[in-house]
Amino acid sequence: MYALGYRSLKFQLTGISRVSSSEDANKYLRKLDTPEKHRPIRVILDTETALARDILLRHVHDVHVRKRNFHFILSKPTLEEFWTSQRAELGALNVTGFLAVNPKQSEVKNFEEGWKHQLSNMADTSLNMNISAYYYHDSVRVLLKSLASMVKSARFQRFVKGEPRDCLQIPPTPLPGGEALAGFLKREIINDGVTGKIQFDDSEELIKGQRKNFSMVIVESTISGYRMIGSWTGRRVFWSSVSPNLPTALPQINEKKKLRITTLISPPYMMYKTEENTTGNDQFEGYCKDLIDMLANELDFEYELKLVQDGQYGSYEESEGRWNGMIGELIQGKADLAIADLIITGQRQRVVKFTDPFEMSAFSLILKNPHSAPSSSAYFILNAFSPNVWICIFAAFILFTLLFHGITKFTGAPDSIESASGIWGRKLTIIANVWFTVGSSVMQDTGVYPRSISSRILSIAWWIFTFMLACLFIASLTSQLREDSTEKDNSPQLSQLRALSLESIISESISNGWPKIGIVSSGNIEKFLKKSAVPVYKQYKEYLESNPDVKVSTISEGIKRVRKSKGNYIFMLESLASEYAFRRQPCDIVVTHDSAFYVGYGIALPYTSQLKSSIDTALDSIQNKGLLGHLYRKWWIDSSECKNGKTQAVSHDTIRSFSGLLCMTVSGFLIILIVFGIQYTRRSQKREVRRQQLSFEDMNLDRTLPMPPPELLGEAPPVLNLPEVEKRTLL
Repeated sequence: MYALGYRSLKFQLTGISRVSSSEDANKYLRKLDTPEKHRPIRVILDTETALARDILLRHVHDVHVRKRNFHFILSKPTLEEFWTSQRAELGALNVTGFLAVNPKQSEVKNFEEGWKHQLSNMADTSLNMNISAYYYHDSVRVLLKSLASMVKSARFQRFVKGEPRDCLQIPPTPLPGGEALAGFLKREIINDGVTGKIQFDDSEELIKGQRKNFSMVIVESTISGYRMIGSWTGRRVFWSSVSPNLPTALPQINEKKKLRITTLISPPYMMYKTEENTTGNDQFEGYCKDLIDMLANELDFEYELKLVQDGQYGSYEESEGRWNGMIGELIQGKADLAIADLIITGQRQRVVKFTDPFEMSAFSLILKNPHSAPSSSAYFILNAFSPNVWICIFAAFILFTLLFHGITKFTGAPDSIESASGIWGRKLTIIANVWFTVGSSVMQDTGVYPRSISSRILSIAWWIFTFMLACLFIASLTSQLREDSTEKDNSPQLSQLRALSLESIISESISNGWPKIGIVSSGNIEKFLKKSAVPVYKQYKEYLESNPDVKVSTISEGIKRVRKSKGNYIFMLESLASEYAFRRQPCDIVVTHDSAFYVGYGIALPYTSQLKSSIDTALDSIQNKGLLGHLYRKWWIDSSECKNGKTQAVSHDTIRSFSGLLCMTVSGFLIILIVFGIQYTRRSQKREVRRQQLSFEDMNLDRTLPMPPPELLGEAPPVLNLPEVEKRTLL
């Protein structure tokens, strides 16, 4: 390689670096790519083939170098698999190398088919051979043919005479005839070797035994893998007159003649349909889905829509040295297009191509509307008090019941307790005290009246507590049910908030520490803040570093956090995403935009793709027809769940609002039925047991009793004097 460079191509060596890993090589390549250098940088990779592959793959993902400035030359011979296995990534680079074997030769095909036949009975039938296997094959052929020629010669008879030698002797004793065998090897010629013609040079000018008259194919990387551009014989280079294959207006990529489009779920750009039994491309809908259909109609192509595996847009991972998300799939050749709300950035443009923006978006802030009504729920009546208050009320109920039961136990049972037999008396049971507590809570007469002074004082305190509690409950529900949305949307507080700029709100948040402003972690806004020279954004970047808890992983998570907050959390995102969230139920978000910064959404393509000009032309045609504006109205304005884009009051007079109360009433009925069933079953069992205990004579006792006198049969039964009965009972 060095002889080729110095003698034929006149290379000028400017630097040498010994590397042991792809990371070391990548650092050295970054040093070579300086801004003042505009000429091509030719790099010779004099490493093993595996390490050279790792260096190239890491380089194609690197965002800190200009890849078109580099021309890589591989010194080690390679196989066809080296160029075809990573064709999408190597196709984005300018790489020149050598093929150890020509895959088009019949000798190579026969050799590989023979090995496949030998491996047919094994579990692993994959043909994973390295270059050494091909050279070993030719080496064994040369050795066998040389030995055969040597055996046939007259000199061989002199070598085999003599005493036998022990091959395992230490130290070994060399056999005679080694120089003669070397001579046979040098003179041997094989024209149909797997690696080409095998012949050695026996002249004194070069090293004895050097191979000559061989030919290695020179190849360079292309979109489809590689192409042959010449051959090298060890002394001379023969360049072939090849021309690149000119692509058609819209080349199809894979065998199915379909473009593979990668995307991700991000409302309203891409969403799942609500209809069931949908598969393939029909299971998606949204702004980008309609845009893809328009492009397919304009350019007349078919496509296969699939979601990106890791659910990411695409960012460079320093630790791995690779891109993830949709950008990574484009670089690795897993997709032909990436269509989503994908922001065009300079870092991404270093590794993929972008079309002209099909939509522009600014930065915005969303926050909870301080006057928005709470969401309507089935149990909205429970919103009158917080959960802690309800827990305290339940604890007070239990405490009063226990105190009342304890006091009445030592001071006497309450008065006027009606027994099941209809005779008034006094009984001391916990059930009666619970009944008194429940009834007095809702201001109802329970028929239980305290007797002692202490129990009456406790009852008066409980009545006052329940009366005030009922007033507070009614007042809290009334404040929730009263809502004037028009007045709230035009309130001075919201008007002043919407008039503030994004920088003013961020400055107020940093200086006062309230409200907190969050962003998506490792998103485009965070990358913008790291590079921004605006003082306010620099302060906000430091604020994020000291308060990592304000970051969220996704936009939907940030919107949920805003809605759950009471105005103490603000979320920064792109304006189109904020407008969509602003028009979603429960319509409790306020949005403020900043038109100082804009980002564009574009369609990403692999760096080697030839589709950019065609798609740009189609996008321009779609925009001139007004179809992009139609898509915006369809998925943002017409699909809005909020009237006139304003925060709406939530109505509580629907059946859903009172469904919780109805559920509690129905639950009470069910409990009553269950208790009644248990009581009825137990009484029936007791009645049956008592009936079985009676003898036959007892059951027929009424038949043996004498009949009353006839004069008494016509008189009315005597009436009991209840006061006298009660007096006798007391005595």
